[in-house]
Amino acid sequence: MACWFLDRGGGSLKDSVIIYADNFFEGISIILDYLILKHGKKNSEWKVFSIQQISDKDKKYEIWSIEICKEKNKKEIKTYYFDISGVKKSKNSGFFFKFLS
Repeated sequence: MACWFLDRGGGSLKDSVIIYADNFFEGISIILDYLILKHGKKNSEWKVFSIQQISDKDKKYEIWSIEICKEKNKKEIKTYYFDISGVKKSKNSGFFFKFLS
C-alpha cells in the first residue's frame, strides 16, 4: 500500500494538494488526515460543509469546504482543492462520495 499527499497549499486548482492512494477509501482517509493535521479534531473543531468533484483537462479534483469552529457562535468556511488524479478507482467510490456530502 502506497499513499501520500503533497501539500502545495490547497487554495486553488493551481496549488491543489496532490493525493496518491491505492484506492478511493485510502484517498478519503488521506484527505481527512490532512484536514485533521491542519485544523484539529473532526466534528468538534471543524466539520465537512460540502464536497464537489470536478475535472479540468486530464486531472480530477475534489473541492472540500469545511466549517471551522473559531469561537462560540463564530464559524469560518475554508475551501481546499485536492488533486485526486493519482487515486486508483474503486467501484464503490460514488457511494462513499455521496455518504460524505
